[in-house]
Amino acid sequence: MNPVEIVPATFSDLADVMEIERSSFRSPWPENLFIFELNNKNSRFKLARTRSSMIAGYMIYWHVADEIHLLSIAVKPDMRGAGIGRLLMEYMISEGRRLDCSVATLEVRRSNLVAQGLYGSLGFIAESVRPRYYSDNNEDAIVMLLRMGKLI
Repeated sequence: MNPVEIVPATFSDLADVMEIERSSFRSPWPENLFIFELNNKNSRFKLARTRSSMIAGYMIYWHVADEIHLLSIAVKPDMRGAGIGRLLMEYMISEGRRLDCSVATLEVRRSNLVAQGLYGSLGFIAESVRPRYYSDNNEDAIVMLLRMGKLI
C-alpha cells in the first residue's frame, strides 16, 4: 500500500496548499488563483495526502481537448526527495492516457535542473524556450512535451 494517496483538492485544503506554495516559490500564486482553479471545469487540482491526512504536495493541470498542461506542482519542503513529485506526475500522465490525450506539456525554469531531471525521467523532452517567461526575474522557461502514444 502506498503511503501517499492522490485525491482531489477542496476549498478546505487551501491553507495547507498556500503554506506549501509560499515555501516553494519565490513568486507564489495568490490564493484567488487557487480558488479559480478549484472552480475551473478544465482544471484538475490534486493533492498527495499521507495516511495521517497531511498534504505532502499538490499539482494543478488542465485537461483541454486531447491535451494535458501542467500549471503547478509543489511538494512540502521536508518531504522532498521522497518520490511525491514523481507520484503526482505519474498520476497526471496516467490520467492523460486514460483520457486518450495525445500530449502533456509544461514549462519549467531554465535553472530548475531537479525538476527538468524528473520530467526527463518520465519521458518529457525539451521542445522550445519561452524567453523571459518568469516575471519575477525574467528567467526563460523551457517548454517540455510528452507524446502520449496517440499521433499528434
